[in-house]
Amino acid sequence: MLVLITGGAGYIGSVTASLLVEQGYEVRILDNLMYDNYYVVEALREKGIKDFIKGDVRDRDVLSRAMKDVDAVLHMAALVGAPVCNRHPELTVQVNYEATKMVGDLCQELDVDRLVFASSTSVYGGIGGDIVVDEEGPCKPLSLYARTKLMSEEYLLGKSREEGLPVCCLRVATNYGPSLRPRLDLAINRFVYMALRYRKIEVYGGDQWRPFINTYDTARAYQAVLEAPPGLVEGEIYNVGSTSENYRIIEVAEVVGEVIPGVEITVKEEHKDLRSYRVSFRKIEEKLGFRTVKALREGIEELVDFVEAIEDPEDEKYYNYPPPS
Repeated sequence: MLVLITGGAGYIGSVTASLLVEQGYEVRILDNLMYDNYYVVEALREKGIKDFIKGDVRDRDVLSRAMKDVDAVLHMAALVGAPVCNRHPELTVQVNYEATKMVGDLCQELDVDRLVFASSTSVYGGIGGDIVVDEEGPCKPLSLYARTKLMSEEYLLGKSREEGLPVCCLRVATNYGPSLRPRLDLAINRFVYMALRYRKIEVYGGDQWRPFINTYDTARAYQAVLEAPPGLVEGEIYNVGSTSENYRIIEVAEVVGEVIPGVEITVKEEHKDLRSYRVSFRKIEEKLGFRTVKALREGIEELVDFVEAIEDPEDEKYYNYPPPS
């Protein structure tokens, strides 16, 4: 099976590409390398990807060339994270929504067998922690990033109902963990780095709920959807993660403090993230038999070794946006 991964040189795309190659898939990557992540492409070539196309997902001709002869598309290309999206709102709508519509249209025109769209549990936004939300919602996106993900879902699923587009939307929990393209601006990754370097962690708010998932498990979920019977995934939304991996942010910081002794944890109210949601992952477990294999503490222990091996963690290539200072 030949699989195209848009954004395949990114944080999750590169992990997924690596896993699929290991599992015997042919993998083609389309990425514009906006974070100068050429080093990721070289690493993926060493792992055996079929080919790499440098290009913009907003370019229809580039997309058509990238989709030539593919059996499936994993559409991950996006501006990721509320800060960078808020800084570039017009570009965000173009990349995250308009380009996604074009990907869906081309998949239909080119008769691609399966399209998997990378959405996010951030679409649940501000529901709070009083309920555990499933795929039925409610959705209360608080950021432009989340709104573009929800808009894209609605377009693709509408096209599935009306035209038979074989699409599955994955609302993935908040990722953490190793990658060929590390990101040290994500909550858990940042906590581990700050604990290692400064022996202190600053938590903004701390009472917010969030589901977390290791990068390896996220890649496994994409493989599971590629291999599932069409009737179980086409036109469907799946939350991706584990119900037992919902935590308050302060709880995550405390686990990091247990793994890395002698860390001071400080709670601040400025820059507080207003998103708070607990998510059920029962559907993907029951329908696809998918369960995560890495629990939080194990993932953090692994992450410590990974971050310690990064030569210059302050290098801007490891950040989509600078963390609050």
